[in-house]
Amino acid sequence: MGKTVFILLTSANDMNGHATGFWLEELATPYYLFTEAGYDVDIVSVKGGDPPMDQSSISKDFITPDGTKFMEDSVGMAKLKSSLSVDQLLSEDKSYDIAFAAGGHGTVVDFATSAAVKKLLEGVYRKGNVVAAVCHGPAALLGLTNEDGTPLVKDKTVTGFTAEEEKGVGLQSIVPYFLDEKLKELGGCVDIKEAWSEHAVADGKLITGQNPMSSKRTAILAIEADSA
Repeated sequence: MGKTVFILLTSANDMNGHATGFWLEELATPYYLFTEAGYDVDIVSVKGGDPPMDQSSISKDFITPDGTKFMEDSVGMAKLKSSLSVDQLLSEDKSYDIAFAAGGHGTVVDFATSAAVKKLLEGVYRKGNVVAAVCHGPAALLGLTNEDGTPLVKDKTVTGFTAEEEKGVGLQSIVPYFLDEKLKELGGCVDIKEAWSEHAVADGKLITGQNPMSSKRTAILAIEADSA
């Protein structure tokens, strides 16, 4: 049986009145890296169906070569438009080698509050498989616990979108929390670098990336952790 991975996307299209969704590059770049590495890639969203894409991620200022390629990829777009739901994955009980949580501001709305997301990701991690998340995607880690009930990120080296970067995009008064600060509150050893620099860290089977520039490195580390 071949290697499998799912990329998890938000289903939230609004953050305190600000239109949002998932960030295209953080889906597209890992999608192609995983595909080229021989993984069978499923696209999943919290509610399933056609998840909301942050329209800023396809603007001329932010669209990337991988993002453009994905938008023109009939197979990838078909998977996206009919994404599997988290509940569907739980009911099918399919095993995945890697779970990859992509970012976008919508994730701070629904990733950490979804009991289904919590159950799904804890299931992957407790089987000894890889859980990876990039940019705002580590919001999915906030509700996860170890089997003894302690926060999953406690005493682990992690990273994620920073308060400084949030201020850089002008959304500091709209986001419900700063992700890096939440990770610290849970006991995570938060490792951050200069704003907008590529940065990803691995702590065993837990992989996190700081910002959109880090999606490629995060996916590479996830593949390496899966092979270890």
